[in-house]
Amino acid sequence: MPDQTGDNVIPFAQAQPAAWNRRIPHNVNIESTVIGTVLFDNRALKKIPWLQPDHFVLAEHATIWRRILEVVAGGGTADPHTLSGWLQANEQ
Repeated sequence: MPDQTGDNVIPFAQAQPAAWNRRIPHNVNIESTVIGTVLFDNRALKKIPWLQPDHFVLAEHATIWRRILEVVAGGGTADPHTLSGWLQANEQ
């Protein structure tokens, strides 16, 4: 049973560097699904207001997500047509 006093907790400054190199769990297929869902219906953004571009593992997904947020925040509709035009114009 863990020590309830906190004596077994390792302060961050003393943590082993090997622990810092571990990758956080990720799933690229889920990233794609989230993007596709929001492109299908922008109202889905209301369910995940905390999701930010830096939460995505793939840089391409982060770029797309950033643009979705910009378009919707500006009052527009983010869909495959509007995003593909922007991506092509910006050579993304």
